[in-house]
Amino acid sequence: MKPTQMQYFFATRWLDQIWFTGIPLLCALAVIRICKPTPELLSDGRYLLQFLGIVLAALLIGFFSVFIIGWPILGPIAHYRSLINGAPFHKGDLVHILVGPHRDRVVRVYEVWESRGQARVELGEKERQEVRDVFSDLKICKEQDA
Repeated sequence: MKPTQMQYFFATRWLDQIWFTGIPLLCALAVIRICKPTPELLSDGRYLLQFLGIVLAALLIGFFSVFIIGWPILGPIAHYRSLINGAPFHKGDLVHILVGPHRDRVVRVYEVWESRGQARVELGEKERQEVRDVFSDLKICKEQDA
């Protein structure tokens, strides 16, 4: 089965990157819009420092609020996407790697770390020894059951 574009999108973790940069930027833009700075006000040194401090505070509040509101939103999305990918995986399953240097390779699962939502796949002895053969449930999708 050929993976969909959505599986590739979620495997690259773009949603997380958008979330962790977009929310703080939206907070900063909201503060800028509320303050309505004019060129005359920004030429005043004291006002400029206060304004920059408020924008920085908005960025920080946005950044830390991402953790609080992000988990209940992004967690279920990640879980749902991993189920679409065929999780939970089992020893012997054939899986399609969605990201990284081994992208689009079909390999066999030889060990599953269920508590972490990860599986180790047969990439070779070097990768096995360096533990570079571990993929999360979002980064692989099931080709065939064991």
